[in-house]
Amino acid sequence: MKQTGGMKAFLQELFQRFKDDQVPQVGAQLAYYLLLSLFPLLIFVLSLLSFTPLAQTDSLTRLLSALPRETADMIQPIVIDIVQSRSGSILGLSLFLSLWSGSNGINNLIRSMDSAYDIENTRKMWLRRVIAVGYTILLAVVIVLALVIQVFGNQIMSALVDFVPSLEFIYSIWQILQLFLPLIIIILSLAGLYKWGPGFPKDHSITFGEALVGAAVAGVLWSLASFGFGFYVNNFANYSNTYGSLGGVIILMLWLFLTSIIIMLGAEVSATYVSRIKGGLTWQSQETLDQEPEEVPVAAMPLVSDKATDLTVRPMRLELVTKPKQKPLHKKPAFYLGSALGGGLVWLVRSIAQRIRQ
Repeated sequence: MKQTGGMKAFLQELFQRFKDDQVPQVGAQLAYYLLLSLFPLLIFVLSLLSFTPLAQTDSLTRLLSALPRETADMIQPIVIDIVQSRSGSILGLSLFLSLWSGSNGINNLIRSMDSAYDIENTRKMWLRRVIAVGYTILLAVVIVLALVIQVFGNQIMSALVDFVPSLEFIYSIWQILQLFLPLIIIILSLAGLYKWGPGFPKDHSITFGEALVGAAVAGVLWSLASFGFGFYVNNFANYSNTYGSLGGVIILMLWLFLTSIIIMLGAEVSATYVSRIKGGLTWQSQETLDQEPEEVPVAAMPLVSDKATDLTVRPMRLELVTKPKQKPLHKKPAFYLGSALGGGLVWLVRSIAQRIRQ
């Protein structure tokens, strides 16, 4: 059952959910787990890169480009040293430990999203861990593929055009698509996490399109926030003067805290969107939600008087109050188009800023 109200009602419900679910407090806890998972995840990704022709140092530089420069400079030599100093005899064990530790952040992220969707997760503990490990592997593979495409994409497209000259227009499209590729990967990854991560009741999950709404908002906000925070830290703030050698760690914690809040906000946006178009997060089938309420019969409620044998009957009618149906809050094509344009602007500004920095 669709609820009434426009953007104002949507934002009011979103703010209420943000406050009730204590998103800043949850974000602080999540930032701690993500910090512990960041190094194992990077080590696992770099281990996968050893099976590709990509150089680990250059790839790590690309991976850390979203971080403020001071933090990236602190992390890069540590991770490279760990990867290069590992013994080949324990490579398999170290990969397993890196994967297991890296999945802790994903596992806690999924648990945090359950509260955003008002879900009581009934999955077994081992199943939650398997899902977290599986998503961690998928995330690492996606990152590696994205790096390969970014490095060798032009060569692949040039070879394709040389082989099939009629496909020359694809090369021009690819040049534009490369600007959006990081944002597209972020949005699709978040949408998959919002869709398949939480423990929705069986056969009553949200659709991928509904998850994509929150993912698009989170992806664009994260790109803007990362660029803005990095620009502020690199040009104005000097945490090294205040925290000394711990400045890079403090900056990393702040960035992870900001990232955690935005990811949780995306889940809240998706939950609010579903709530507005379905009349609540009841996780009922759409057929049940669309049924007209049946007329409730008159109920007779006995009332006991002073004498135990004297019963008085008072008629009472139970009424079911329903809200009128309304069209969905947003038209999906317009919403997605706006998100895409906003994301393109973010990455264009970011690319220009990186070139100026170089």
